[in-house]
Amino acid sequence: MDKSLDLLQGSYKENGIVAQYSMSGDPQQNGVAERRNSALMDMVRNMMSYSTLPLSLWMGAFKTLYELWTSRKPSVNHLRVWGSPIEAKVFNPNIGKLDPKTVSCHFIGYLENSKCYRFYCPGRHTMFVEMRH
Repeated sequence: MDKSLDLLQGSYKENGIVAQYSMSGDPQQNGVAERRNSALMDMVRNMMSYSTLPLSLWMGAFKTLYELWTSRKPSVNHLRVWGSPIEAKVFNPNIGKLDPKTVSCHFIGYLENSKCYRFYCPGRHTMFVEMRH
């Protein structure tokens, strides 16, 4: 048996948790989780349908559903609409006074360990950009 599975099962036993596994290919056995996943995917589909972003970015929409998973209200002061077109301020030390200082992008999320935003910029060489502004 896999060592990590042994550790997990040992942790279950220590904490009085009885693991009940469902059969593969039979999601009806885990109805609560399946309903939650279905509701989350419905929301992701709605978010994706209102944006012009490629479907390959769907996981970014999924990750913004924080409150459903944690049951806590997050601070909304920094929130932006996922997939919305924006002009992101790009740091470039070689930029002239009259050169454009922003790049057209789409907001796709937040970074976990910093106060930066993540953008999708299809017209740039670097399509995914992380910036504070």
